[in-house]
Amino acid sequence: MNIDNDSTFKERISTYCSPNYAAGVNATVSTSTSYTCPSVGYIVLCWNNTSTASAIKINNVQIGAVKKLYLDGQYLVDKGDVIGLTDGSATLSFFPLKGV
Repeated sequence: MNIDNDSTFKERISTYCSPNYAAGVNATVSTSTSYTCPSVGYIVLCWNNTSTASAIKINNVQIGAVKKLYLDGQYLVDKGDVIGLTDGSATLSFFPLKGV
């Protein structure tokens, strides 16, 4: 199959890899409360934390820089990935992919 000229295939792949915002859920994460992703998708996290420095953890691996005022980002995650924080708490949004 030559996918270079197959617009239907390209459209299908693009749709499958897009976030399903209608199926999004919110969850609270902290140093003691984690969130386990139910499928492949995106997590979006943004909060104002003026009291402590913190960073997001995915599968217990610290991702990104530690920031004292704002921690934000969008991360592609896999089914079963565990999301937490190094300090403090925040609400994250999880959006599964449409093709999942």
